[in-house]
Amino acid sequence: MKKALLYFGIFIFLFNGCEKEADLTNTTNKIRFSDFIVTDTNYRSVKVSTVISNYNNIDITQHGHCWSINQTPTLSHNKTELGALNSEVFYSNPDSLEHNTEYSIRAYIVFDDIYYLSDSVFFFKTNEIKVPSLTDIEFNEVTETGAVVSCRIEEHNGGEITMMGICWNMTGNPTISDIITIVETVEGNYLSEMFDLEYGKTYFVKAYAKNEIGIGYSNQRSLKIEGDIIQVQDYDGNWYNTLKIGNQIWLKENLKTTHYSNGDPIENGDGIDINSEFSPAYYFNYDNNEANAEIYGRLYTWYAALNACPDGWHMATENEWQTLINYIGNENEGRLKSTGILEDGSGLWKSPNAGATDLHGFSMLPAGFYSAQFYNYFGIGERSMFVYADNGNGGGAFKYDDDYLTGLGTGLNFGHSVRCIKDE
Repeated sequence: MKKALLYFGIFIFLFNGCEKEADLTNTTNKIRFSDFIVTDTNYRSVKVSTVISNYNNIDITQHGHCWSINQTPTLSHNKTELGALNSEVFYSNPDSLEHNTEYSIRAYIVFDDIYYLSDSVFFFKTNEIKVPSLTDIEFNEVTETGAVVSCRIEEHNGGEITMMGICWNMTGNPTISDIITIVETVEGNYLSEMFDLEYGKTYFVKAYAKNEIGIGYSNQRSLKIEGDIIQVQDYDGNWYNTLKIGNQIWLKENLKTTHYSNGDPIENGDGIDINSEFSPAYYFNYDNNEANAEIYGRLYTWYAALNACPDGWHMATENEWQTLINYIGNENEGRLKSTGILEDGSGLWKSPNAGATDLHGFSMLPAGFYSAQFYNYFGIGERSMFVYADNGNGGGAFKYDDDYLTGLGTGLNFGHSVRCIKDE
């Protein structure tokens, strides 16, 4: 008997009985089979089809396929039982197979209560199950004590995932013998949270997934908890990136919360006459448009901004702004501006956005400002104005519209952008 390691084959063969040759009533030919095909070879299963002809009116009461490992299959081995034959083509789906294993398979029929096996035997090999493969991890929502890590199982590689999560240590090449998390087995992206991290320390992190073969790991990434990586959340649930410039740690985006850090709401001042108020505390969305707030942040009066930053952060003082300017160098304020222009869709500043390099990643945006005196908004696309805390001397702002960041006095009833800075 000739053996062929094939996943697809076509055979023509005769059926001979286990004990006697079939007695084929009303025909002068023996039963003939053709197109013996194995397809959809998988890790644990295959699909087999066989074509039968010349069986005329013979009452075939049972048929199917039988298979084995390392020997010619008989009906004492695994088999499918498809019942009475009612079609010239019949299919079987052998399953629960061993992965990465060579099998022999043949067809059989039953009539007159006698089993008949095909002389021809077909050979196939199941695919090999391997450990899962994972994509590179990404860090999200990094705080001073933890981080959310996202990953995705790229390929199951034939196995059933029984455990998955992340692992980390401080020495490198982490495994599940180190600190781990275990998450619910899911398809697609999954999230897991690192915890009890220490500021200034470096951690080595991998995602992992386990199947019956073993454990697959993602590539290793390192995470150092420091100013440039920390993410901060305000009371509303908005997340902000941070950056370190010199010895200062700033939020990278303009503030957009609608609550004070203690949870009390800040009132929306649009359409309210606040000119006569002694200590107006309001926020504004440019043109009263929430979409602008999502892009540029909200505009705050001085009293609202005093306690709006997340816990551990505060509205920058005049001196802290001046420290930033001194660090980047006078006349180099363009290093703080976001790049690109509105006209070609590359940015948010109107042309020419001269001098903008955003060298330090501060990404200053032209959010404009609100004037209660005129009940109107001005300067979006042209001007950045940041209110600063000046120890109760009436408030002020830094303005950027002509290549330079300059300080100026401002009224308590104006709405300006806010950048928070980390408490020392």
